[in-house]
Amino acid sequence: MSAQLEQYAEHIAHPILFDISPETSLARWEQQRAEGFDYSFMCEGLEPPEDLERLKMTRALYKELRVRNPEIVELNAESSKDRIAISILEIVYPMKSNLKNEGQGELCTR
Repeated sequence: MSAQLEQYAEHIAHPILFDISPETSLARWEQQRAEGFDYSFMCEGLEPPEDLERLKMTRALYKELRVRNPEIVELNAESSKDRIAISILEIVYPMKSNLKNEGQGELCTR
């Protein structure tokens, strides 16, 4: 899987790994469905919690990809939507963004 992703690396200006635990991801998926967002196409074939181990393996593969490609910024996606959005702005526009993290902890790893 990582070899397939790495072939597109030259086309990505700001590679970001949104790191989230499988447990949080599944909980958010259910919440998003309740809010009317349908991500079924992304989760097709998942049978929570039976596929929790598969999600853990997928997360580990993405982390391995980041280790081999240090230009990828790892972002803590366990945070709120607003904090994640601020982190993205800080990554994409590091000198232009004057938005601050306000002591909320480490959001991204470079």
